Amino acid sequence: MTTDEDDVYDADEDPYALALRPGREPVYLRLDEGRRIRIPVHRWHEQPTAADNTVLERCAGPVIDIGCGPGRMCRALLSQGVFALGVDITPRAVALTTAVAMQSQWRGMS
Repeated sequence: MTTDEDDVYDADEDPYALALRPGREPVYLRLDEGRRIRIPVHRWHEQPTAADNTVLERCAGPVIDIGCGPGRMCRALLSQGVFALGVDITPRAVALTTAVAMQSQWRGMS
């Protein structure tokens, strides 16, 4: 994964955790043959799109989102009254999701 045309992450860094940082654009996935695909990481922090909503509308029962990142899809489902559980092992994703959950709790208390 790279952040611009020439910047490649060190092997010791977690590229997924770095990509989860808000405002981290552009990010590319470099394929084995050298071709790069731009990853729209900004969307990981935004509200679900119309296309996302077509998927969310089909969710009727408990949902598990494996690799949920910051948890935007789970938040959308929960706001619709659908039980959803997000699972991600990246500490940065967990921290982002926890921070958003804490902000929501504080807003609900005021």
